[in-house]
Amino acid sequence: MIKILDTFFMCPWPKVVIVPTASLRQNFLQELIKFPSSLRRFWAAYHPQYATEACGAENWASPNCIDALWVPRRGMVKSMEDTIALKNKIRLNQLQQKPFEDHKRKLPGIHWPQAPTRILSYGQAGGCAMPREGTSKDPDPVLRFGKEQRSFWSDAAMWTRTIVLLDEAHNIAREDSKYRTKLERLRNALGQTSADRTRLVMFTATPAGNRCGGPADVDEGTRPLITTLLGKERPECQSEEGFVSYFDAQGAGFPTVQTSASVARTLGSASAYKKATIQQVTMGSSVALRYVRTHLQPSAFDEEKRRKQLQARCGVWVPPQFAARVENAHLLEEATAQEYATKAYHAAQKIRASRQKALVLCRKRDGLQAVARVFRSMLGPSGIEVKVLIDRAKAPAAMQQFNSADNTVGSKALVLIADTETCGEGVSFFQVRQCHFLSMPESVSEFYQWLGRSNRFRSHHALPLPDRTVEYFLYVAEFPSCWHHGLQPGAAAWSFFRTLMGPALRSRIEHKFLHNVRRLVDFYHNNAEDLRAAFGKKRADRDPILEELGIKSNPLASFWEKTRECEALQLLRQTEDEKQLRKLKRNIETYETAIQMWRQKRAFDWGCY
Repeated sequence: MIKILDTFFMCPWPKVVIVPTASLRQNFLQELIKFPSSLRRFWAAYHPQYATEACGAENWASPNCIDALWVPRRGMVKSMEDTIALKNKIRLNQLQQKPFEDHKRKLPGIHWPQAPTRILSYGQAGGCAMPREGTSKDPDPVLRFGKEQRSFWSDAAMWTRTIVLLDEAHNIAREDSKYRTKLERLRNALGQTSADRTRLVMFTATPAGNRCGGPADVDEGTRPLITTLLGKERPECQSEEGFVSYFDAQGAGFPTVQTSASVARTLGSASAYKKATIQQVTMGSSVALRYVRTHLQPSAFDEEKRRKQLQARCGVWVPPQFAARVENAHLLEEATAQEYATKAYHAAQKIRASRQKALVLCRKRDGLQAVARVFRSMLGPSGIEVKVLIDRAKAPAAMQQFNSADNTVGSKALVLIADTETCGEGVSFFQVRQCHFLSMPESVSEFYQWLGRSNRFRSHHALPLPDRTVEYFLYVAEFPSCWHHGLQPGAAAWSFFRTLMGPALRSRIEHKFLHNVRRLVDFYHNNAEDLRAAFGKKRADRDPILEELGIKSNPLASFWEKTRECEALQLLRQTEDEKQLRKLKRNIETYETAIQMWRQKRAFDWGCY
């Protein structure tokens, strides 16, 4: 994106870069300071003190510094934003002549941009920057630049004669985006402009979004992007070829992705760079039985919400809203963490053993706060600093500290735990050697977005050559081995087994119940007739039998009626993590085939010229 801005530096049309969130605006402005460009030279000329501090040398314009990577510091971002927007240098939608003449006299070797550049978030670009049609409110100054003043501005008029760079462009077609209304308005406005009057460049690693059902599905998922790119007044005979440019490889500036040699333990193509090692972890007793209890309890949720609820139970026993309570703190200490927060326990162990800079991604609903407590209790005594990124407002500062030049090997902060909603796309993390996914990706596109956060161009250049590697771990919860049986039990056995589970789980006799699972099934097979007879007896006669199994009796009639053998058979076979993993493997294969076909159809074929 910075290279494209450089290309259009002298263009008289204003430049607008659109990124998903306000924190990503800050991140992009920091990258404008970090990477060499005409915009950075222009900023440095007006803020030489900042430039000297960022480059670490007295003469920022020296040959060794002008094209080097600089280090953004606190307070520089605002100055960069105002400088490239030509603040106080525009009047009546045109550049003022006097500042331009002063610049030529004082800084003859520095090019003056012919138009302002603005970085906007989705909310700004589709919201306050473009007022509703029919109102007398003026749009953002960057959208008015170079145009005649109007009483009323149409959406198309605002974006005419503008260069637009849209990051994470797949979001404009997402129906589940929280920016849906504003992105839809932005997409419609850009689609009403003509290709010869507006320059639109879209960036995305997942153009089809969550659509991965095959070629037709990918075509449908990418259609909103292509339609917006083509704009209006397009001749019917015009081909759609040449609107897609792609680079699907890892060059010399990228880190090497390490993974397991086993294909079965790898999600993604083992020969490609978009892959992660599958870490199968056995649920601790408390995690496992909380999962089962959630599965057995009646729920008013629809199927999708129910699935997400069960997926959240794969990682931690402590519910997210209870993790911060003092009375639950002892459950998340190292001595008990394996039973109550299994995924976090294994990830913390791996980081403690390797002492490599690590990024941990987890959803809030999957127990992010509990994960943070486990990491601090396990890594804190070893002197390992753990940062937690939850608050959006504090995200830029936390990321800047984690990515800073004095933290290349994690000496200041070895571990950053981040919420996937805040840091799942559009952000960059540097010098990360290990990346741990404690939540399961919902789709192929989300998986690829997570992989891309710590695999960036020159993200590992500050490390020695042998250390320029990154390894991804996807944690998949599985049931304890005693829950898997070689022989398929009969339907009657599973019905009885599940019926016994109900009162046990409601009474929270969890540890004892887990360790007696196999004994319960064997006991049923050996005493089937006696137990069936016991259920026909009065409660007083039945209690001694259940107490012998370590289970307190509850009224079972209504629960027995609701028992479904098919669910009981499935219950102890596969967790939601395992189901999602199987789905992801299948979808990745389908998606890669379909997206390759789409690229070949839409990309410009240089070979025929």
